[in-house]
Amino acid sequence: MTDKAKPFSKKYQREWSESHKYKHIHTGEHCTFEAYIAEYLVIRWTETFKMDKPSYKFWTAGDKYHNVFMRNMKAATGLKKKFKENIIIEAIKSEHFKKIYHVGLKAYGPRGWKYNQVALEAIKSYNKEVKAAEKLAKKAKANLESKPVEEVKEVKEGYGFDLQATGDFNAWNLKGSYIRKINEAIAEKRKKVSQKAWQITDICYNSIIN
Repeated sequence: MTDKAKPFSKKYQREWSESHKYKHIHTGEHCTFEAYIAEYLVIRWTETFKMDKPSYKFWTAGDKYHNVFMRNMKAATGLKKKFKENIIIEAIKSEHFKKIYHVGLKAYGPRGWKYNQVALEAIKSYNKEVKAAEKLAKKAKANLESKPVEEVKEVKEGYGFDLQATGDFNAWNLKGSYIRKINEAIAEKRKKVSQKAWQITDICYNSIIN
């Protein structure tokens, strides 16, 4: 939020809405991306290891989980400069983070925290898989759209739809051939990437064939 935006002005309200579009898990109040990530990680960590349940607003100063929350929040602030917010959230909730509980760790020195390198690599890996899935879907769509379709020569009715005797027959055969090729490519690639990343490919693919 910029310094020029005066409290309660329209600009201030707009910027606040953009920066506080997430909600605290405990309170339901609006919060920033980094606060949401930190809260999610602390709750997940304490539940996994059956630790004391975090208090209602455990991010406040003096709480036993305050420092852990702050380290994760500061790390999340840095991460969103490297990756899109949705990529970070999806990665943290994916199998890549199965045994990872923090993005920020305790460190000595003025800053007091450092990136969890294991977490950083997990997010990088997830981001790479998503980009690979998007690239494959884009390539499949481009291949399908680049093939010419013969001109319509004759119309025959009575099939529940109009069939262009030569043009439609060849077009449908061509489309079927490429759909099969896309299916084969997707089936092969699906073995190598996470299920979450492939949801993006499925959405793009459905838009091609429907």
